[in-house]
Amino acid sequence: MKLAPEAKNIVVLGGGVFGTAMATVLARKAHKVKILLRREEQVKSINEKHIADCFPDIILPETITATTSAEEALKGVDFIVHAVPVQPSFEYLRGLKSFISPTIPIICVSKGISCENLELMSGVIPKALERAQPTAFLAGPSFAKGIMDDHPTSVSVASEDIKLAEKVQRLFSSPTFRVFTTTDVIGVEIGAALKNVLAIVCGLIKGLGYGPNTQVAVVTRGWADIRCICAARGAKSETLSGLGGLGDLMLTCFGGLSRNAKFGEKLASGCTIKEAIEFVGQVVEGYPTAGAAKRLGQELHLELPVIYGIANCLEGKLPARDLVCYIMTLPLSHEN
Repeated sequence: MKLAPEAKNIVVLGGGVFGTAMATVLARKAHKVKILLRREEQVKSINEKHIADCFPDIILPETITATTSAEEALKGVDFIVHAVPVQPSFEYLRGLKSFISPTIPIICVSKGISCENLELMSGVIPKALERAQPTAFLAGPSFAKGIMDDHPTSVSVASEDIKLAEKVQRLFSSPTFRVFTTTDVIGVEIGAALKNVLAIVCGLIKGLGYGPNTQVAVVTRGWADIRCICAARGAKSETLSGLGGLGDLMLTCFGGLSRNAKFGEKLASGCTIKEAIEFVGQVVEGYPTAGAAKRLGQELHLELPVIYGIANCLEGKLPARDLVCYIMTLPLSHEN
């Protein structure tokens, strides 16, 4: 594949399924993409065979390469895509600080709330780098497998700097990957983080043998909790009606491929949390996020019955088999 005249040099931090998918979207547009990895065997597989461990049956574009050297990866880049899970992101970025230019935009695709300080990634990044950094946040209904299969996909990119959001929009957009812009960073981040928590309960409900009636009822009421948090943090209500909100929620909860939903389903079968995570085999971001969301809600003095119920279940304070009964027997109230 020849590089386009306007091709950019882009580094992807993290070689999991979504980081690899983002690298593939960009490489298909003839950008030059380098993935920063930890293990040499992963680097060798990508550079010599064009195969990533997480997608062994897919040949990656030749313009994707990999390295374990942060200095090599980050030298002369135009954009950085951050795809490292939220919980280790602070220490990870702190270690890269000296290699990251303060003017290079970071496009964050990691979704969650830090358990350490209840920060979203919009707070984690500047604290880790100890400075302001141009940032944008990409989220929406986008399973990595569908992206790798080149299925038409639409997402949102949020940045307080609309010009940066528009640059990222042009960087990623193609006939099969459409990007919409917004300046509501908080709305996109909260929607993207907490839909993973609702996916856990959606999978748990399925594992308990209940059908769509129960799933949709609980997820809808959980979505009311998310709207409550967003309102308290100053997010725009219309953001939650878009791709980064409702769109992402529907895919994650009902799309059939969510690792969070699979985790919940295994909990319902009697697995321990450790066993359920091992079964999934990937990071279950909704698990730590549930506890962080509970603490955040309590700090904001919010009533979040579904979120609190899920968190209590994951903390061992409420048996998984009793979670639906707990939610269904909450005090009767007005819907809004």
